[in-house]
Amino acid sequence: MKILVADDSRTMRASLRASLEPWGHTIVEAENGRQALDILLANDGPHLGIVDWLMPELDGPEVCRLVREAGLAIQPYLILLTAKDSKEDIIVGLGNGANDFLSKPFHEGELRARLAVGAWVIQLQTRLQEVSATDPLTGIRNRRSFLNQIQHDVALVDRLHSGENLRKDPSNRDLVFFMVDLDHFKQVNDRYGHQAGDHVLNQTVNRLQQITRASDTLVRWGGEEFLVVARQTRSGDAAAFAERIRSIMASTPFVLETGESLTRTCSIGFAPYPLAPGNPRDPSWETVVDVADQALYAAKRCGRNTWVGVERSDSADANTPVPAEVSIPGLVERGYVRVVWAGGDPGSIVWTTAS
Repeated sequence: MKILVADDSRTMRASLRASLEPWGHTIVEAENGRQALDILLANDGPHLGIVDWLMPELDGPEVCRLVREAGLAIQPYLILLTAKDSKEDIIVGLGNGANDFLSKPFHEGELRARLAVGAWVIQLQTRLQEVSATDPLTGIRNRRSFLNQIQHDVALVDRLHSGENLRKDPSNRDLVFFMVDLDHFKQVNDRYGHQAGDHVLNQTVNRLQQITRASDTLVRWGGEEFLVVARQTRSGDAAAFAERIRSIMASTPFVLETGESLTRTCSIGFAPYPLAPGNPRDPSWETVVDVADQALYAAKRCGRNTWVGVERSDSADANTPVPAEVSIPGLVERGYVRVVWAGGDPGSIVWTTAS
């Protein structure tokens, strides 16, 4: 386990390291409270910290308070290292978010016991997070997990589409959202039962996992609808990937637990983020997901077992803001995007609000 040891005394840090490393732990050191806070809040920060009460810049209770205020998904287990032992001091430490205390000078047996409690609490937190982030039927990410991750993805894409990065190689720096919906799935539940429907959903996930990359995210969006988030990709490759999704669903029958086979297809809509590279956050990623959803419903209206998507238009003015009310026909009319369709001429697509 990675453990932060934060103390302004080099001797104390060395003493703790000498005890912890033989037990198999990896030690990260900080000599003041500000360093300790930065380490704990880092994306790969340790989940357990031994933090001295009295340190320069920020004291131990302040570090605990600021870590709690940051609202990390997995809260680090924080042990205050101190010679203070009055009831008032204990109340101050706990009130600021400390989980436990370790007296100076520390006893190795006590240290080991308190670390064991901390490891157990972290393990419980990790399991709870996995449960809360995972769709219980299919085992893939749920919408909550996606919402927790997407801001990080969007921030990366925004950086790649701004400043000096604009003059670099433009490939492999987009997000593309693919909305995938099984066609006539209700008929499966009505005819074969919900258990059979669950079996089809799990096979759908297995097929999607076969063609997605490790860097992509597969999300159970709701019911028989899935969201595939393709990271660090080129938006011009989206149509080919949509066709792979369509093909892998339609080409092989689904097999029920009874051994019976049935054929099911899917419809797909996709859209790239950003839609306007000169101003990546206009429109927002939420709007782009809505555009992908509009494309999905267009695919349904085009007869299903097909895909419809939008691509950025080469003629679009990158500095012109996208209108607040976004519809695909409106974006096409203003020259922001062009529509692509597996069925041929996208000009024959009927754009309505009915699903």
